[in-house]
Amino acid sequence: MSTVRKAIESCDDTNELEAAQKEALEALYTVAEQQADIFMMEIMDSIKVGGDKKIPVTSLVAQTREIRAMTAKSTEDIQDTVAGCLDAFLGGNKDVVGGIGKLLSGALNVFLGESVGAIGQTEKYYILTEGLSAVRFDVKCWYRSIQCKSLYSKAEKVTCFVGTKSIVDLSKIDLSTFVYLYQQQLINSGVTGADIRSELKLVKEIYNEFQTTVSENTILKGLRKQNSNEILVPGF
Repeated sequence: MSTVRKAIESCDDTNELEAAQKEALEALYTVAEQQADIFMMEIMDSIKVGGDKKIPVTSLVAQTREIRAMTAKSTEDIQDTVAGCLDAFLGGNKDVVGGIGKLLSGALNVFLGESVGAIGQTEKYYILTEGLSAVRFDVKCWYRSIQCKSLYSKAEKVTCFVGTKSIVDLSKIDLSTFVYLYQQQLINSGVTGADIRSELKLVKEIYNEFQTTVSENTILKGLRKQNSNEILVPGF
């Protein structure tokens, strides 16, 4: 899948047909940009109320967006395109990121490859670890089919993808629930047993570190409160 910008730049302004194609693609690009903005607002609103109930989050730490042009052959490139985008956007275990890529590209193949409507949208989310952080990766996708056959040499669909990374709120999800959901995702994505055990061990370390930090903060707050209640007598 090439970017819409590349499709626009490939148009020859001196050719009347291609000049018209360029104008139409620029209008579609604007529509896709507006849809990406809507997606970002929806994600931000979701985060304000804690995000999804199964995997609550505290804050958004990174975001990305892609606007792409699709032709009939583009579905063959979805997996490579998704893999390239995820490698650049997500950290952590490469096998886990690759597994997320397989799940996402499979879902997009169905959504984009078999779609027949004029407009459609879908959303997915996945979880992973990055260092000592538990992260939720959200992705929203939208497409608009192009009805004008004269544009088919440039694009048959215009799509936009918005991806975000948010920090999982470990105070609102217990370890057993997170482990269960993460383990199911790892299994479904084809991650091997050794990598699954390694990732789940890391999850436990993240939870232990979080609980230790919470305990230390509680103790510090107690000490500050105690000190603020002490009466200082001059001369002592």
